[in-house]
Amino acid sequence: ANNPNARDFRYACGIRYQPLTIDIPANNKISITLNEPKTGWEATYIEATFNDGYVATSQVYITPDEKYPQTAPPSVNAACQTLPGRGLGENDSPD
Repeated sequence: ANNPNARDFRYACGIRYQPLTIDIPANNKISITLNEPKTGWEATYIEATFNDGYVATSQVYITPDEKYPQTAPPSVNAACQTLPGRGLGENDSPD
């Protein structure tokens, strides 16, 4: 999934992961290269479905890893709002 505006990958915010099929070589070993977008952030995870139907997933990796936003992500709808108190809003300072 790619978000050029925020480090936010929630489905409710209109972000969609794009599937990519990976062929497994004979040695059963794969290597995945994480892309670093020119703008914004990219989230990547691996989902493997085994012959018996079992599905396993990796953790989500976000690139760039050490870049964080300075403002809260935009709210595109009510389900995509950021909760106050995380240091990203104008009302977060103690009274």
